[in-house]
Amino acid sequence: MFRNMGDKMLKKRIYLFVVLCLCLLCGCGSKKGGVSPEELAKVCNTWQKVNGDMTTIYTIKSDGTYTEQVYTTGDFPVNSNSSGTYTYDGKTIKFESNDGMSYSFDVSFDGDDMILEHEGYQNRYSRK
Repeated sequence: MFRNMGDKMLKKRIYLFVVLCLCLLCGCGSKKGGVSPEELAKVCNTWQKVNGDMTTIYTIKSDGTYTEQVYTTGDFPVNSNSSGTYTYDGKTIKFESNDGMSYSFDVSFDGDDMILEHEGYQNRYSRK
């Protein structure tokens, strides 16, 4: 009797393990946020915003990674680079940099421009 109970518990554990593996293989927790390839293609590109002497460039890749470059010209030039991963659900993009910073934006498109909005402030990026 005890042997049969042990066999049943082992079968349940194996079943649970198989289900968890299938969930992982099917893309649960995907960096792409589960959006269609067409929707993902809208955001995956190199985007640039120029504001006076400051330029910001995002390169967003379909593999769930991004790079950000910010540089200024003028009397005090600055050049800053960061990279990391992102999630995109078709409405919101969340960047998580390799140095632990995390920030989210609502995403919309206007022609060839991508608009990133946070707390009412909009940044318009053009395809580079």
